[in-house]
Amino acid sequence: MPAIRFTSVSKLYPHHNGRMLLRDRILHQIRKPKKMFAALQDVNLEIERGEGIALVGHNGAGKSTMLSLTAGLTNATTGLVEVAGSVA
Repeated sequence: MPAIRFTSVSKLYPHHNGRMLLRDRILHQIRKPKKMFAALQDVNLEIERGEGIALVGHNGAGKSTMLSLTAGLTNATTGLVEVAGSVA
């Protein structure tokens, strides 16, 4: 079994234009935003125990999002993230 497995993982974030007023933030939480930003889209990945990898890409490529999903800091919008054991 792989140490880390991403199966059809996608992560969407609400898209907004820059800074928001407090009133807009509250409304943003209540209403579903119309525009969504896809940080990751249908990612499949397996990393075996003992393997080392490097995430390389331009700004906005989803590197930090992948790390957040792996560490369990955030959940995937769709798909499955499996982590066997601890991640360092």
